[in-house]
Amino acid sequence: MKFPLLLFALVFNIVHTAPHEEFALRTLTDHPEASCLDGSPYAFYKFKSRTISNNKKWLIYFEGGAWCFGENSCRGRSLTDLGSSLNYPEALPRNATSGGNYFLSTNCEMSPFCDFNVAILKYCDGASFTGDGTFKELQFKGFQNLQAALTDLKINDNLDEAVEVVLSGGSAGGMSAYLHADFVHENLLSTNPALDKYAVIPVSGFFLDRENVYKKHIFGQAMKDLFHMANSTGGVPKNCRAQFEDPSDCMLPQNSYASIESQIFVIDSTLDSFSIPCIMTTELTEDGALSCGGTKGWENCSALWLYDLDQHCTQDQIYSLTEWQGSFMRYISESGETFKRNGNGAFLHHTHVAANFPSWTGFTLPNDMTKLDGKRTSMRDAVMAWYKGNVGETVRTTVEPMIFRDALWGLDGVITNPTCTY
Repeated sequence: MKFPLLLFALVFNIVHTAPHEEFALRTLTDHPEASCLDGSPYAFYKFKSRTISNNKKWLIYFEGGAWCFGENSCRGRSLTDLGSSLNYPEALPRNATSGGNYFLSTNCEMSPFCDFNVAILKYCDGASFTGDGTFKELQFKGFQNLQAALTDLKINDNLDEAVEVVLSGGSAGGMSAYLHADFVHENLLSTNPALDKYAVIPVSGFFLDRENVYKKHIFGQAMKDLFHMANSTGGVPKNCRAQFEDPSDCMLPQNSYASIESQIFVIDSTLDSFSIPCIMTTELTEDGALSCGGTKGWENCSALWLYDLDQHCTQDQIYSLTEWQGSFMRYISESGETFKRNGNGAFLHHTHVAANFPSWTGFTLPNDMTKLDGKRTSMRDAVMAWYKGNVGETVRTTVEPMIFRDALWGLDGVITNPTCTY
Protein backbone atom coordinates (compact mmCIF):
# COMPACT_ATOMS: atom_id res chain seq x y z
CA MET A 1 0.00 0.00 0.00
CA LYS A 2 2.92 2.36 0.53
CA PHE A 3 4.04 2.21 -3.11
CA PRO A 4 0.86 3.72 -4.61
CA LEU A 5 0.95 6.49 -2.00
CA LEU A 6 4.57 7.23 -2.83
CA LEU A 7 3.79 7.18 -6.55
CA PHE A 8 0.87 9.56 -5.98
CA ALA A 9 3.09 11.90 -4.03
CA LEU A 10 5.72 11.92 -6.77
CA VAL A 11 3.17 12.55 -9.51
CA PHE A 12 1.45 15.23 -7.45
CA ASN A 13 4.74 17.02 -6.92
CA ILE A 14 5.67 16.77 -10.59
CA VAL A 15 2.38 18.32 -11.60
CA HIS A 16 2.93 21.22 -9.27
CA THR A 17 6.55 21.80 -10.29
CA ALA A 18 5.80 22.03 -14.00
CA PRO A 19 7.35 25.25 -15.31
CA HIS A 20 5.23 28.38 -15.65
CA GLU A 21 8.08 30.60 -16.75
CA GLU A 22 6.23 33.86 -17.27
CA PHE A 23 5.16 36.76 -15.15
CA ALA A 24 1.46 37.42 -15.75
CA LEU A 25 0.12 40.97 -15.90
CA ARG A 26 -2.52 42.00 -13.36
CA THR A 27 -4.33 45.26 -14.19
CA LEU A 28 -6.21 46.76 -11.25
CA THR A 29 -9.26 48.16 -13.01
CA ASP A 30 -11.31 47.56 -9.86
CA HIS A 31 -9.11 49.99 -7.90
CA PRO A 32 -9.91 53.40 -9.43
CA GLU A 33 -7.78 55.15 -6.81
CA ALA A 34 -4.67 53.44 -8.22
CA SER A 35 -3.22 54.81 -11.44
CA CYS A 36 -0.10 55.76 -13.37
CA LEU A 37 0.97 59.32 -14.12
CA ASP A 38 -1.19 59.46 -17.26
CA GLY A 39 -4.28 58.18 -15.44
CA SER A 40 -4.13 54.64 -16.86
CA PRO A 41 -4.94 51.90 -14.31
CA TYR A 42 -2.15 50.57 -12.15
CA ALA A 43 -0.80 47.13 -13.05
CA PHE A 44 1.84 44.73 -11.78
CA TYR A 45 3.27 41.32 -12.69
CA LYS A 46 2.86 38.11 -10.73
CA PHE A 47 4.55 34.72 -10.82
CA LYS A 48 3.09 31.76 -8.93
CA SER A 49 5.42 29.34 -7.17
CA ARG A 50 5.84 26.00 -8.91
CA THR A 51 6.01 23.95 -5.71
CA ILE A 52 3.59 23.34 -2.86
CA SER A 53 6.34 23.81 -0.28
CA ASN A 54 6.88 27.43 -1.36
CA ASN A 55 3.33 28.50 -2.18
CA LYS A 56 3.16 30.65 0.95
CA LYS A 57 6.48 32.39 0.39
CA TRP A 58 6.63 35.73 -1.40
CA LEU A 59 9.13 38.09 -2.99
CA ILE A 60 7.67 41.57 -3.54
CA TYR A 61 9.95 43.52 -5.85
CA PHE A 62 9.79 47.26 -6.60
CA GLU A 63 10.75 48.10 -10.16
CA GLY A 64 13.34 50.87 -10.52
CA GLY A 65 13.57 53.70 -13.02
CA ALA A 66 14.75 56.96 -11.41
CA TRP A 67 12.24 59.80 -10.84
CA CYS A 68 10.76 62.75 -12.64
CA PHE A 69 11.75 66.20 -11.41
CA GLY A 70 9.54 69.08 -12.49
CA GLU A 71 6.35 69.27 -14.53
CA ASN A 72 7.99 68.87 -17.93
CA SER A 73 10.01 65.85 -16.83
CA CYS A 74 6.91 64.17 -15.40
CA ARG A 75 4.80 64.91 -18.47
CA GLY A 76 7.45 63.31 -20.62
CA ARG A 77 7.59 60.32 -18.31
CA SER A 78 3.80 59.88 -18.52
CA LEU A 79 4.24 59.02 -22.22
CA THR A 80 6.48 56.05 -21.41
CA ASP A 81 6.13 52.72 -19.60
CA LEU A 82 7.47 54.49 -16.49
CA GLY A 83 4.36 56.65 -16.45
CA SER A 84 1.69 54.61 -18.20
CA SER A 85 0.41 51.04 -18.17
CA LEU A 86 -1.17 51.22 -21.64
CA ASN A 87 1.62 49.34 -23.39
CA TYR A 88 2.52 46.74 -20.78
CA PRO A 89 2.76 43.27 -22.36
CA GLU A 90 0.46 40.59 -20.99
CA ALA A 91 3.43 38.48 -19.89
CA LEU A 92 7.16 38.80 -19.16
CA PRO A 93 9.65 35.93 -19.31
CA ARG A 94 11.14 34.58 -16.12
CA ASN A 95 14.28 32.46 -16.41
CA ALA A 96 17.60 31.60 -14.81
CA THR A 97 19.04 35.07 -15.34
CA SER A 98 15.94 37.29 -15.61
CA GLY A 99 17.88 39.97 -17.42
CA GLY A 100 20.76 39.86 -14.97
CA ASN A 101 18.51 40.43 -11.94
CA TYR A 102 19.41 37.38 -9.91
CA PHE A 103 16.82 38.05 -7.22
CA LEU A 104 14.26 37.04 -9.83
CA SER A 105 16.20 34.05 -11.11
CA THR A 106 14.64 30.59 -11.29
CA ASN A 107 18.08 29.08 -10.69
CA CYS A 108 18.17 28.05 -7.03
CA GLU A 109 21.96 28.15 -7.03
CA MET A 110 21.71 31.87 -7.78
CA SER A 111 18.78 32.97 -5.66
CA PRO A 112 17.34 31.80 -2.34
CA PHE A 113 13.99 33.06 -3.65
CA CYS A 114 14.09 31.03 -6.88
CA ASP A 115 10.67 29.45 -6.38
CA PHE A 116 8.87 32.02 -4.27
CA ASN A 117 5.69 33.61 -5.48
CA VAL A 118 6.80 36.91 -6.99
CA ALA A 119 5.05 40.24 -7.45
CA ILE A 120 6.93 42.82 -9.53
CA LEU A 121 5.39 46.17 -8.65
CA LYS A 122 5.58 48.23 -11.82
CA TYR A 123 6.85 51.75 -11.30
CA CYS A 124 4.71 54.28 -13.11
CA ASP A 125 4.32 57.17 -10.66
CA GLY A 126 7.79 58.75 -10.74
CA ALA A 127 8.01 59.28 -6.97
CA SER A 128 8.98 55.91 -5.49
CA PHE A 129 5.40 54.88 -4.63
CA THR A 130 4.95 57.81 -2.22
CA GLY A 131 2.50 60.15 -3.95
CA ASP A 132 -1.20 60.63 -3.30
CA GLY A 133 -2.23 63.66 -5.28
CA THR A 134 -2.81 65.30 -8.65
CA PHE A 135 -0.65 68.02 -10.16
CA LYS A 136 -1.99 69.64 -13.34
CA GLU A 137 -3.65 66.39 -14.47
CA LEU A 138 -0.59 64.29 -13.60
CA GLN A 139 -1.67 61.46 -11.31
CA PHE A 140 0.83 60.93 -8.50
CA LYS A 141 -0.84 57.87 -6.99
CA GLY A 142 2.16 55.70 -6.10
CA PHE A 143 1.20 55.13 -2.49
CA GLN A 144 -2.32 54.17 -3.56
CA ASN A 145 -0.77 51.81 -6.14
CA LEU A 146 1.22 50.03 -3.45
CA GLN A 147 -1.81 49.64 -1.18
CA ALA A 148 -4.01 48.43 -4.02
CA ALA A 149 -1.43 45.83 -5.09
CA LEU A 150 -1.18 44.46 -1.55
CA THR A 151 -4.96 44.31 -1.23
CA ASP A 152 -5.30 42.52 -4.56
CA LEU A 153 -2.61 39.98 -3.66
CA LYS A 154 -4.36 39.22 -0.39
CA ILE A 155 -7.76 38.75 -2.02
CA ASN A 156 -6.69 36.81 -5.11
CA ASP A 157 -3.41 35.12 -4.14
CA ASN A 158 -3.60 34.55 -0.37
CA LEU A 159 -0.76 36.92 0.48
CA ASP A 160 -2.41 37.25 3.87
CA GLU A 161 -1.49 33.60 4.54
CA ALA A 162 2.22 34.08 3.76
CA VAL A 163 4.78 32.48 6.06
CA GLU A 164 7.76 34.32 4.51
CA VAL A 165 7.89 37.68 2.71
CA VAL A 166 10.91 39.43 1.20
CA LEU A 167 10.64 43.06 0.09
CA SER A 168 13.25 44.23 -2.39
CA GLY A 169 13.95 46.45 -5.38
CA GLY A 170 16.85 47.88 -7.33
CA SER A 171 18.07 51.50 -7.58
CA ALA A 172 14.93 53.69 -7.39
CA GLY A 173 13.16 50.44 -6.49
CA GLY A 174 15.72 49.95 -3.73
CA MET A 175 14.86 53.40 -2.45
CA SER A 176 11.18 52.36 -2.49
CA ALA A 177 12.11 49.39 -0.28
CA TYR A 178 13.67 51.78 2.26
CA LEU A 179 10.63 54.06 2.18
CA HIS A 180 8.02 51.32 2.54
CA ALA A 181 9.80 48.67 4.61
CA ASP A 182 7.75 49.14 7.76
CA PHE A 183 4.50 50.06 6.01
CA VAL A 184 4.42 46.80 4.05
CA HIS A 185 5.33 44.84 7.18
CA GLU A 186 2.55 46.45 9.21
CA ASN A 187 0.09 45.99 6.35
CA LEU A 188 0.85 42.27 6.22
CA LEU A 189 0.71 41.84 10.00
CA SER A 190 -2.70 43.53 10.11
CA THR A 191 -4.23 40.52 8.37
CA ASN A 192 -1.61 37.90 9.22
CA PRO A 193 -0.25 38.47 12.73
CA ALA A 194 1.45 35.05 12.63
CA LEU A 195 3.88 36.15 9.89
CA ASP A 196 7.31 35.43 11.39
CA LYS A 197 9.80 35.88 8.56
CA TYR A 198 9.83 39.30 6.90
CA ALA A 199 12.98 40.73 5.36
CA VAL A 200 13.85 43.89 3.44
CA ILE A 201 16.75 43.71 0.96
CA PRO A 202 17.23 46.96 -1.01
CA VAL A 203 19.70 46.58 -3.87
CA SER A 204 21.28 50.00 -4.27
CA GLY A 205 19.08 52.95 -3.39
CA PHE A 206 20.93 54.44 -0.40
CA PHE A 207 21.23 57.82 -2.12
CA LEU A 208 22.85 60.54 -0.05
CA ASP A 209 21.42 63.99 0.58
CA ARG A 210 24.66 65.75 -0.31
CA GLU A 211 25.80 68.75 -2.30
CA ASN A 212 27.63 68.21 -5.56
CA VAL A 213 31.38 68.84 -5.82
CA TYR A 214 30.73 72.57 -6.26
CA LYS A 215 28.57 72.81 -3.13
CA LYS A 216 25.25 72.98 -4.95
CA HIS A 217 22.40 71.17 -3.20
CA ILE A 218 20.73 69.69 -6.28
CA PHE A 219 19.62 66.08 -5.78
CA GLY A 220 18.25 66.46 -2.25
CA GLN A 221 16.35 69.63 -3.15
CA ALA A 222 14.96 67.97 -6.28
CA MET A 223 13.66 65.13 -4.09
CA LYS A 224 12.03 67.59 -1.72
CA ASP A 225 10.39 69.42 -4.62
CA LEU A 226 9.08 66.09 -5.97
CA PHE A 227 7.75 65.26 -2.49
CA HIS A 228 5.59 68.39 -2.53
CA MET A 229 4.48 68.05 -6.17
CA ALA A 230 3.38 64.43 -5.55
CA ASN A 231 1.77 65.14 -2.15
CA SER A 232 3.92 62.45 -0.57
CA THR A 233 3.47 63.17 3.14
CA GLY A 234 1.43 60.04 3.82
CA GLY A 235 3.71 57.89 1.67
CA VAL A 236 6.94 58.34 3.61
CA PRO A 237 7.66 56.37 6.82
CA LYS A 238 5.58 57.48 9.80
CA ASN A 239 8.45 56.71 12.21
CA CYS A 240 10.64 59.03 10.18
CA ARG A 241 8.00 61.78 10.08
CA ALA A 242 7.92 61.68 13.87
CA GLN A 243 11.64 62.46 13.95
CA PHE A 244 11.77 65.35 11.46
CA GLU A 245 10.00 68.69 11.53
CA ASP A 246 9.96 68.72 7.73
CA PRO A 247 8.41 65.46 6.45
CA SER A 248 10.10 65.92 3.06
CA ASP A 249 13.37 64.97 4.79
CA CYS A 250 11.95 61.44 4.93
CA MET A 251 12.00 61.20 1.14
CA LEU A 252 15.78 60.69 1.46
CA PRO A 253 16.88 57.09 2.14
CA GLN A 254 19.51 57.99 4.72
CA ASN A 255 16.71 59.38 6.91
CA SER A 256 14.10 56.69 6.22
CA TYR A 257 16.70 53.95 6.84
CA ALA A 258 17.36 55.31 10.33
CA SER A 259 13.69 54.84 11.22
CA ILE A 260 13.25 51.26 9.94
CA GLU A 261 12.23 48.67 12.54
CA SER A 262 11.89 45.70 10.17
CA GLN A 263 14.86 43.44 9.50
CA ILE A 264 16.97 44.81 6.67
CA PHE A 265 20.04 43.75 4.68
CA VAL A 266 21.53 46.59 2.63
CA ILE A 267 23.31 45.85 -0.67
CA ASP A 268 25.07 48.89 -2.06
CA SER A 269 28.23 50.45 -3.42
CA THR A 270 29.99 53.44 -1.92
CA LEU A 271 30.60 54.45 -5.56
CA ASP A 272 27.16 53.64 -6.95
CA SER A 273 27.00 54.55 -10.64
CA PHE A 274 23.88 56.64 -10.13
CA SER A 275 25.19 58.45 -7.07
CA ILE A 276 28.51 59.60 -8.53
CA PRO A 277 27.17 61.21 -11.73
CA CYS A 278 23.66 62.09 -10.54
CA ILE A 279 24.35 63.42 -7.04
CA MET A 280 28.06 64.09 -6.62
CA THR A 281 28.64 65.58 -10.09
CA THR A 282 25.16 66.55 -11.27
CA GLU A 283 23.87 69.87 -12.52
CA LEU A 284 20.33 71.08 -13.10
CA THR A 285 18.89 71.61 -16.57
CA GLU A 286 16.68 74.58 -17.49
CA ASP A 287 13.52 72.47 -17.20
CA GLY A 288 14.45 71.16 -13.75
CA ALA A 289 15.85 67.74 -14.67
CA LEU A 290 19.16 66.33 -13.48
CA SER A 291 22.13 66.57 -15.83
CA CYS A 292 24.02 63.54 -14.53
CA GLY A 293 27.79 63.91 -14.79
CA GLY A 294 27.27 67.43 -16.06
CA THR A 295 29.71 69.10 -13.69
CA LYS A 296 32.49 70.63 -15.75
CA GLY A 297 35.69 68.59 -15.66
CA TRP A 298 34.01 65.43 -14.31
CA GLU A 299 32.54 64.14 -17.56
CA ASN A 300 35.01 61.23 -17.93
CA CYS A 301 35.53 60.37 -14.28
CA SER A 302 31.83 60.11 -13.45
CA ALA A 303 30.70 58.33 -16.64
CA LEU A 304 28.57 55.26 -15.96
CA TRP A 305 30.44 53.01 -18.39
CA LEU A 306 33.98 53.64 -17.15
CA TYR A 307 35.48 51.20 -14.66
CA ASP A 308 39.21 51.99 -14.73
CA LEU A 309 38.87 55.02 -12.51
CA ASP A 310 42.59 55.56 -12.09
CA GLN A 311 42.87 56.03 -15.87
CA HIS A 312 39.99 58.49 -16.19
CA CYS A 313 40.11 60.49 -12.96
CA THR A 314 42.65 63.05 -11.82
CA GLN A 315 44.37 62.70 -8.47
CA ASP A 316 42.17 65.42 -7.01
CA GLN A 317 39.05 63.64 -8.28
CA ILE A 318 40.20 60.40 -6.66
CA TYR A 319 40.55 62.32 -3.38
CA SER A 320 36.96 63.53 -3.82
CA LEU A 321 35.74 59.99 -4.51
CA THR A 322 37.59 58.80 -1.39
CA GLU A 323 35.85 61.47 0.67
CA TRP A 324 32.49 60.42 -0.83
CA GLN A 325 33.14 56.82 0.21
CA GLY A 326 33.84 57.93 3.75
CA SER A 327 30.67 60.01 3.92
CA PHE A 328 28.60 57.09 2.61
CA MET A 329 29.95 54.83 5.34
CA ARG A 330 29.48 57.52 7.95
CA TYR A 331 25.85 58.19 6.96
CA ILE A 332 24.86 54.53 6.85
CA SER A 333 26.73 53.37 9.96
CA GLU A 334 25.48 56.30 12.03
CA SER A 335 21.84 56.01 10.90
CA GLY A 336 20.25 55.62 14.30
CA GLU A 337 20.47 52.03 15.55
CA THR A 338 19.47 50.37 12.27
CA PHE A 339 22.95 49.51 11.01
CA LYS A 340 24.10 48.11 14.35
CA ARG A 341 20.86 46.39 15.34
CA ASN A 342 20.92 42.64 15.93
CA GLY A 343 19.48 40.67 13.05
CA ASN A 344 20.28 43.27 10.36
CA GLY A 345 23.12 43.23 7.85
CA ALA A 346 24.82 44.81 4.85
CA PHE A 347 27.10 44.08 1.88
CA LEU A 348 28.96 47.30 1.01
CA HIS A 349 31.56 47.38 -1.76
CA HIS A 350 33.45 50.03 -3.72
CA THR A 351 32.55 49.23 -7.30
CA HIS A 352 31.17 51.65 -9.89
CA VAL A 353 28.00 49.73 -10.83
CA ALA A 354 24.27 50.34 -10.81
CA ALA A 355 21.92 48.04 -8.88
CA ASN A 356 24.87 45.68 -8.23
CA PHE A 357 23.59 42.63 -10.10
CA PRO A 358 26.66 42.22 -12.36
CA SER A 359 28.58 41.63 -9.14
CA TRP A 360 26.21 39.01 -7.68
CA THR A 361 28.80 36.22 -7.64
CA GLY A 362 31.95 38.04 -8.74
CA PHE A 363 32.64 40.35 -5.81
CA THR A 364 33.67 39.00 -2.43
CA LEU A 365 33.97 40.81 0.88
CA PRO A 366 35.05 39.89 4.41
CA ASN A 367 32.50 39.61 7.18
CA ASP A 368 33.20 41.98 10.09
CA MET A 369 33.13 39.00 12.44
CA THR A 370 35.44 36.78 10.37
CA LYS A 371 37.74 39.19 8.52
CA LEU A 372 40.78 38.26 10.56
CA ASP A 373 40.78 34.73 9.14
CA GLY A 374 40.96 36.04 5.57
CA LYS A 375 37.64 34.53 4.50
CA ARG A 376 35.67 36.43 1.85
CA THR A 377 32.04 35.93 0.80
CA SER A 378 30.19 36.72 -2.43
CA MET A 379 27.13 38.94 -2.50
CA ARG A 380 24.95 35.93 -3.32
CA ASP A 381 26.31 33.85 -0.45
CA ALA A 382 26.08 36.75 1.97
CA VAL A 383 22.38 37.23 1.18
CA MET A 384 21.72 33.51 1.47
CA ALA A 385 23.56 33.22 4.79
CA TRP A 386 21.81 36.24 6.27
CA TYR A 387 18.32 35.25 5.14
CA LYS A 388 18.59 31.63 6.21
CA GLY A 389 20.29 32.24 9.55
CA ASN A 390 19.31 35.68 10.82
CA VAL A 391 15.75 36.43 9.70
CA GLY A 392 12.71 35.81 11.86
CA GLU A 393 11.15 37.24 14.99
CA THR A 394 12.34 34.26 17.02
CA VAL A 395 16.03 34.79 16.18
CA ARG A 396 16.55 38.44 15.21
CA THR A 397 17.37 39.71 18.68
CA THR A 398 19.88 36.95 19.35
CA VAL A 399 22.18 37.30 16.31
CA GLU A 400 24.70 40.05 15.73
CA PRO A 401 24.41 42.18 12.59
CA MET A 402 26.02 40.48 9.60
CA ILE A 403 28.15 43.17 7.93
CA PHE A 404 30.33 42.52 4.88
CA ARG A 405 32.64 45.38 3.86
CA ASP A 406 36.13 46.11 2.64
CA ALA A 407 38.61 48.74 3.76
CA LEU A 408 37.99 52.21 2.35
CA TRP A 409 40.50 53.75 0.00
CA GLY A 410 43.36 55.40 1.82
CA LEU A 411 43.74 59.13 2.28
CA ASP A 412 46.92 58.90 0.22
CA GLY A 413 44.71 58.82 -2.88
CA VAL A 414 45.75 55.29 -3.82
CA ILE A 415 42.73 53.17 -4.77
CA THR A 416 42.84 49.53 -3.82
CA ASN A 417 40.74 48.21 -6.70
CA PRO A 418 41.47 50.48 -9.69
CA THR A 419 39.56 48.31 -12.16
CA CYS A 420 36.61 48.07 -9.75
CA THR A 421 36.64 44.29 -9.69
CA TYR A 422 37.41 41.84 -6.92
